[in-house]
Amino acid sequence: MSRRNIVAGIDIGTNKIVALIGEIIDEELSVIGVGKVKVNAINSDGAITNIDDLKNKIQIAIEEAEKMADVQVDSLFVNLFGNNIRCFSAKGTVSISSRDKGIISEDLSRVLEDVKNNIIIPEGYEIVHILARNFSVDEMTGIKDPIGMKGSSLEADVYVVTSSIAIITNIENSIQSAGFDISDFVYEPLASAESVLTEDEKKLGAAVVDIGGGYTTISVYKNGSIVSSAFISMGSASITSDLAIILRTSFEEAEKIKIRHGNLYNLENDNEKVELFNTSRESVKIVTKKYINEILFARFEEVFKFVYEHLEKEGLVEDIKAGIVLTGGGSQVEGLPVYVEHLFEMPVRNGRPLSLKGLFDKINSPVYTVATGILRYARKSNINAVKINNRFLSNMIYKIKEFFDTYF
Repeated sequence: MSRRNIVAGIDIGTNKIVALIGEIIDEELSVIGVGKVKVNAINSDGAITNIDDLKNKIQIAIEEAEKMADVQVDSLFVNLFGNNIRCFSAKGTVSISSRDKGIISEDLSRVLEDVKNNIIIPEGYEIVHILARNFSVDEMTGIKDPIGMKGSSLEADVYVVTSSIAIITNIENSIQSAGFDISDFVYEPLASAESVLTEDEKKLGAAVVDIGGGYTTISVYKNGSIVSSAFISMGSASITSDLAIILRTSFEEAEKIKIRHGNLYNLENDNEKVELFNTSRESVKIVTKKYINEILFARFEEVFKFVYEHLEKEGLVEDIKAGIVLTGGGSQVEGLPVYVEHLFEMPVRNGRPLSLKGLFDKINSPVYTVATGILRYARKSNINAVKINNRFLSNMIYKIKEFFDTYF
């Protein structure tokens, strides 16, 4: 009996942990286990504030997923999150070893080694991903797979993700104290895009804005590859908190108000009255929907002002031909896509996880975007590991500290 090909991923968020277990059959991914639990151990900067609580909640989420899948897992793909992550573009160039045979895998190894040798890593940081975006062979540019091509020089254009060693260590401690190993880290904006963007959107140019509980992430794709990303220390919970403070009500009541009465576009009933309650369910105030939405307008404007400034600074506003995809739990406020479409004057849509086999109905929500992206990344890594061992290099998403030791 052949061994089952099982992969497991976990999304550690500011207010929830999501665990997913998948099975790969004939290179197709099927979700077979889902676990979800509330947590309060991450702040808006993505820093872990309570490792013991996080450890316990990780165990609960994984056990729930294992019970559903009827399997046990010992290693997890984990989201890499936090404000102390630095990303940048880099290049490497080498001479092709044999002009007669053309480019072989060893040439790719050497050009990525050249990238590694030429980049300056900030003190206290380490490389997590080197994402090869494209290659150039002599005068030919924009090549995705150069194996077999002939020429004299090979250049690699890559996107480098580095993280504070402290962040990595804290996440590792949480996962390992829960009794699991880490298969790989997955940079969170990369996971979000992997979950909701189509290949056409990646090629045309698209931005993913993932509004989580405590923070928001941005990932931008162009010509099929990631070109930029960013982190904003403001998310759905901070918007709800501001609403609660201004309305002088509880956080829980403000969250209900935001979901039930928030509408950032259709204001036909903006003078309709809304009754507010305190924690004892006593009526304390009556306000209009217009007042509620004025508060939401102002807070969402702060988030998307940062998004626009980031795109403008990176010179990417005109490159986003396919538009913006909104996802994450905070993206579910009514009218948000139309509101953002008017702000940016480009197409905007809500993003849910792209269809998967198995228990897809259970995860067909923007709340599961990062978790499903992690599982998709795990599938690619699993399949590519086999292909790489056979010297087939069609998709270059590698963790650099394992790349040169394992794949060549």
